[in-house]
Amino acid sequence: DTLSLHDALPIYPDCIKSRLIRRLSVVFARSTPWISDNRIIRFQREKRVKKRWFYYLFAATMCLAFFSLGRWQLARAEWKQHRLDAVAAVLKDRKLESLSLLSKESKSADQLELAWVSGRGYFPDLPALLLDNQRSGEKVGVNVYRVFQPENGKALLVNLGWLEVPGDRTMPDIKKISGTQELNGLLVSPPSPGLAIGPAYVKTGNEYWLMTRMPLDELANDLKT
Repeated sequence: DTLSLHDALPIYPDCIKSRLIRRLSVVFARSTPWISDNRIIRFQREKRVKKRWFYYLFAATMCLAFFSLGRWQLARAEWKQHRLDAVAAVLKDRKLESLSLLSKESKSADQLELAWVSGRGYFPDLPALLLDNQRSGEKVGVNVYRVFQPENGKALLVNLGWLEVPGDRTMPDIKKISGTQELNGLLVSPPSPGLAIGPAYVKTGNEYWLMTRMPLDELANDLKT
């Protein structure tokens, strides 16, 4: 203890004795950490407790996030199955509806229910719309859309099918369709856009525009339809 250190020191001035006693006390405390001040032990214990609570909170947050993601996936799967069943029912009945469903005063195509429609009209001289990154089995390509203007109704997009895109990203040749045409087909809403990152489409020229998603209102404004 400090008393024994004080007695063991030779005869020095009091200020020097005090400095030596403090230094010897520090060295003695460092060499025997089990005699350290209780405040140090308490501080270390509190630090460990805080870290533990942080880990608990992080784990609970991750569990909640994965639970929410699982619920979303289940809801999405249920919606897809309901959609497939509805499409199958429409294709089975083939109850014919007129394209006048899309009259100027009616709802837009993405607000209508599924329907089997028929009507006459023409394809305006506008660029083809290529929806990129569409798979067919193991191959990747584009879905080809063109604007169709019914005789009595609002313009809509017609899916003309899927075409493969080679590795060098050369887009296929898209032929224009002229004259009056009569169409029969399934009226559906546009594909889900998914995570919207970057521009929805690029105006690559007069032949075609390359799309990553299909915002109908923006396309209608740019195509003047």
